Amino acid sequence: MRVYFYLSELQRKEYNIRLLQLLCAKYNVAVTDSADDADCVWVSLCDIVDLPILFQAKKLKKPIVVGGSIAHLPVLRMLADYVCVGEGYHFVEAFSKCKTLSDIEKIEEVSTRDKVGTPNEFIDYKFNPIVQVTNQGYYYYTGKGCPQKCKFCLMSYTREWQTAPEAYIINALKSIPSKGKLYTMSSYFSYQHIPRELCRKLGVQDTKVKEYVRTNGEGIGHRIRVGIEFADEKLRKGLAKPILDHDISEFIRITKEHKCEATVYFVGGLENTEQINSFLSKWPEDGSLSPRLILIFTYIDPQWPTPMGDFDIRNKIAINTDRIFQVAQSHNRRIRVHKAKYIAHSSWRTIMQRASTIDEAMFAWGLRNCKDNDLLLRSTERQYPHLLGTADLGQILSRPRIAIQPGKDRR
Repeated sequence: MRVYFYLSELQRKEYNIRLLQLLCAKYNVAVTDSADDADCVWVSLCDIVDLPILFQAKKLKKPIVVGGSIAHLPVLRMLADYVCVGEGYHFVEAFSKCKTLSDIEKIEEVSTRDKVGTPNEFIDYKFNPIVQVTNQGYYYYTGKGCPQKCKFCLMSYTREWQTAPEAYIINALKSIPSKGKLYTMSSYFSYQHIPRELCRKLGVQDTKVKEYVRTNGEGIGHRIRVGIEFADEKLRKGLAKPILDHDISEFIRITKEHKCEATVYFVGGLENTEQINSFLSKWPEDGSLSPRLILIFTYIDPQWPTPMGDFDIRNKIAINTDRIFQVAQSHNRRIRVHKAKYIAHSSWRTIMQRASTIDEAMFAWGLRNCKDNDLLLRSTERQYPHLLGTADLGQILSRPRIAIQPGKDRR
């Protein structure tokens, strides 16, 4: 069967598209440049905001096959004909043996309106390409899942955590030019055993606060990303990561010592501005402007099917990132703060991801541009109150971090 990739302009350089194209070539799947000549249209979606790509593809009046990071969402089974959940390696191989469209549904990792597929988690690291994305930037797919088990993030609950063998990382680093930077695509990877001279070729590295402190920042590059998530130590332990305030102070001190720029991620919506400012005021004082500590706040988006998936989003608290920046900078001038998006945007994302019928999905999609959070919540409460959730923070904190059984590699 012949397939047509429907891509947005931004997707044409995405890593996953390049990988799929190479898999099609490997398994002799015919790819056409014309939708008219195709038996089906393939669409890749990495975020719920990418749904317009699917809506545009449906106008081609061809059967739609969807894959990507949000393939587990119930709404996609309502909107697409076939949904590939998990990795695409086995799917492309199995698709190459399909004689008719009805054969697609028989592939184990394919979901339809009447069937929920079993994710196939096999990643062929030796096959994964190294893709140049900028003049000096290169991507390499190094893993999936996450070991943290944060109660609100689906990455730990829909996939097993896996990373590429170190030998593949080393080979990838050796293969790029001396001035190139390799960006490893995984939620977390320990670079402890990677030769230091090769670590210099790594782009922004994801690491853990506790590991960075334990190793005194040795073997880590000069641009890193970490997740602290919450200001309150007990909240961090209950929902995300058991990082002590002392660990964070040490982390800040060591980044200064190593002249390391750090991007620090926070989850807003459960603590107010004053609580966050009180926490930041405990950080080591610093009158210099570098190296930068870049704080990024994103509002809580409790994702199905995590232990926080039924959190009542009416309990979210708005924060003022301008005020956070003003107070933080008066104490530590290294700090920069990215302005948070509207709280209504995160509420919409949660509602959209909870939708399980066409009517619910279309209702939620109509709210996507709403910037008034109270109006968005009232509208949903009138028509689909169950999409707002029922559990409060106390209930969520009392739940264990038990992962939903992920799909096994069925290859």
